[in-house]
Amino acid sequence: MFDYHVYSLKVRSEVPITNALPCVISDTPDVLIKFKYISPDEFLKRDPCSEKRSLQYMSVVIIDTAYFQIINGNEIHAELIDIFDLNCFSQLVLGKMFGYLLMQRFMVALHGSSIFYHNKGIVFTGDSGAGKSTTTAQFLQMGAVFLADDISVIGDKIPPQLFLGYPQRRLCRDAADRVGHDVTQLYRVIDDVEKYAIPEKNYMLQAEL
Repeated sequence: MFDYHVYSLKVRSEVPITNALPCVISDTPDVLIKFKYISPDEFLKRDPCSEKRSLQYMSVVIIDTAYFQIINGNEIHAELIDIFDLNCFSQLVLGKMFGYLLMQRFMVALHGSSIFYHNKGIVFTGDSGAGKSTTTAQFLQMGAVFLADDISVIGDKIPPQLFLGYPQRRLCRDAADRVGHDVTQLYRVIDDVEKYAIPEKNYMLQAEL
C-alpha cells in the first residue's frame, strides 16, 4: 500500500500515484483508492452511460481508459479498460475523481490554481484555457510558493486556509517552452488542450488566505 497527503486528506492507495506527496499514515486513512484490472469484453457488459452522479455515489467512464466509482467521499474504485498507464491513471485520480470526492466531503473546492505570495494564499480562478496555470508559473518565477493547480481547496477553519493539492502543475506547450522546460521529457496529461505535467519542488502544505 502507498500513503499520500492530498488536499489535507490522508490517502492510501493500492498502486503508486505519480507526483502525489508521500506521507506516513499511522491511523485510519481518510481516503482509500482501490484498483483492479478488467478485460474490455467484461467492461462492454456494463451500463454504457459515461457518467452517473448522486450525493454519495458517482460513476465515471473515461473512454478507452478506465471505469471509476467515487463513494461516500472516502473511496475511489478504479477498473481498467485497457493497458495500465500509471501516469494516466494518476492524473485522472488526482484531477477529476478527486474533484468529485471533495464534493462528496462538502469541502470548498474551486476550479483554480493557488500559491503563497507576500504572506498570503492567492487563488487564480477562470474558465479552462484562461491562463490560470500560466499565471501561477509567472508568480512562481517571482518567488511565490506552490499550493495547487486546477483544483484549490479552502478549509473550514477561521482564518481560512488553502491546502496543498499535490506537488505538480500543468502547463500548455508554449508556456512550458517560455519557462525553459523540454516537453519531450514531460508527460502529456489528458486534456482538451496540449498540456504537460511538471513536478513542483517549491511547495507548502497550507497557507492562510
